[in-house]
Amino acid sequence: MLHRFAFGRRINSAAIAATLLLGVVAGAPAALIASEPVTALAFAPDGALVVGRSTAGVEIVENVEGSSRRARTIECGLGRVTAVALSPAGDVLAIAGGSPDDEGGFELRKISSGELVSKSLPHRDVAHAVAFSPRGSFVATAGHDRLVVVADARSGEVRERFRGHSRPVLAVEFLSEDVLVSAGADHSLRVWKLGEERATRILDQHQGAVHALALRPREDSTGPAILASAGADGTVRLWQPGIGRLVRFARLPSPPLDLAWEPDGRMIIAACRDGIVRRIDPEAVEVISEKRIARGWLYAVAASKAGGFAAGGDGGALEMNARFEKLPTPDAEGHRDESHPPDEEKVK
Repeated sequence: MLHRFAFGRRINSAAIAATLLLGVVAGAPAALIASEPVTALAFAPDGALVVGRSTAGVEIVENVEGSSRRARTIECGLGRVTAVALSPAGDVLAIAGGSPDDEGGFELRKISSGELVSKSLPHRDVAHAVAFSPRGSFVATAGHDRLVVVADARSGEVRERFRGHSRPVLAVEFLSEDVLVSAGADHSLRVWKLGEERATRILDQHQGAVHALALRPREDSTGPAILASAGADGTVRLWQPGIGRLVRFARLPSPPLDLAWEPDGRMIIAACRDGIVRRIDPEAVEVISEKRIARGWLYAVAASKAGGFAAGGDGGALEMNARFEKLPTPDAEGHRDESHPPDEEKVK
């Protein structure tokens, strides 16, 4: 099985099997749970952090900015957790995942109590991503089975099944209540409209798998929707998907595996394969600051309204209230005079 956040990188099945035998999902020691890869992150309206940990389920970490953090677990029956999303009102949590080569989909649970609202398992393999429509009426999932599925949020009943991707679908995002965009390992983004069988647009400028999508926050709906995509080709691309236009792109030192816009929509943050989170100016399309979180891969990132961010990945690496460090100012020839030791990866 290949995860959405590392398509092409085979997961250590023996390690996963050992973890399951030790009972991570039900009552395992905290150290074992903490070592599970962080595969999904989201901030709730009250500042609590939702943490998805592969086979170890979902945790809600409260008081993220304080010293007395408290964590509680939300039960989940999906096997593996690959993605999370909060409803527009912030009171319902969508959890995506499933069991490889078997089934996949989502569960909706009340974030306050963990009570199950609805559940849908329309995929024949793991669902890699999940998204709410702007009014919260629908939930979309992106599947390893190459399907994009839209279901009713209240009942879980399938509304649409979109076919068109030639390889696993790794990301999905709504543009409006009846228009959504998917992206996948076939290097393409596809725009879909509810009620229409075929994609209305296909955007294929990426030169590798597309791991993540993030819609730019807007104060109103009058301006064009701007969508960011993270590619295995090492780029973050900005699109106007409604008209099929690639606006501009930034090339990063390491492939981005997840994206998030800062709440004001001015900057993008990207979790990258080299363990560094990079802050990108979407107008200048350049990295303006960065923060090393881990030595392994980073699979998830989320921006906080308080100004910080959270990022996590391999080996349970998780930083919950991170702040960026400014890059050294380049000299006249464009070289940066780094006052700190070079990263291990650069030394090799």
